[in-house]
Amino acid sequence: MSKISKWFFMLSKRLYKKPSFVALLLLVPLMLFAFSFAAKEEGGFVRVVLAKADNDEISEEIINELISEDSLIQFTKADSEEEAVEQVKSGDADEAWVFKANLKDNLNKFLKEDDSHAVSVYTKEQNVTVRLAREKLTSVLYKHCAKSYYIDYVRSRFSDLDNLSDEKLS
Repeated sequence: MSKISKWFFMLSKRLYKKPSFVALLLLVPLMLFAFSFAAKEEGGFVRVVLAKADNDEISEEIINELISEDSLIQFTKADSEEEAVEQVKSGDADEAWVFKANLKDNLNKFLKEDDSHAVSVYTKEQNVTVRLAREKLTSVLYKHCAKSYYIDYVRSRFSDLDNLSDEKLS
């Protein structure tokens, strides 16, 4: 035995005599196994159903991105807005996100107007986990509207750049 391992054993010898410490020591690998098994199961802390109003390319891209990610939020897809709302009402989902028709136009409209919205959110109750799930929605939508927001900001603040095209500004 090396000097360090002897020293460690001598310092912790009194702990090994206590049954509660030994029980905790044995529980650690057991809990690791249980958590790794639970992580492989289908499910999540929040269940969100996704739907789109029409065959919009951006909406489809966002829905596929959300469904393909591994996260604590369980995303499922509904065929229609009514089906998504019904899943929330029945308790099968905590929240429904319905992407409006012509999402790109609605995102651009949202950047210019305060009362406009691009996604309809239906929820049964407000709680912390649902609000955290909406942060995920915000981050996914931001990827698609950041360029438009940047161009709108530059056009409104710097009139010297009006002669440049949107491609050159970005």
